[in-house]
Amino acid sequence: MTTCRACDRRDAAAPSGRPTEPGDPPVRPVDAGAALILRVWRDDGLRARLLAVDPPQRTVATAQGVDEICDAVRAWLSNL
Repeated sequence: MTTCRACDRRDAAAPSGRPTEPGDPPVRPVDAGAALILRVWRDDGLRARLLAVDPPQRTVATAQGVDEICDAVRAWLSNL
């Protein structure tokens, strides 16, 4: 199984994700619930599209490679 940098360093803390930037969607309270669709495919490596499901559905990020995909998911989770 392929793992990302953070998963390989079990004894190190996982990165906290990117800070919120202007233009980012408003952060919803966790108790409101959240859902993310992660679509992954192989195209000259591993690629992914992250889609937030809270209406309207929108692309949150696109990423290439295991490390970048994990970073994008981590960033989405940190904004909850």
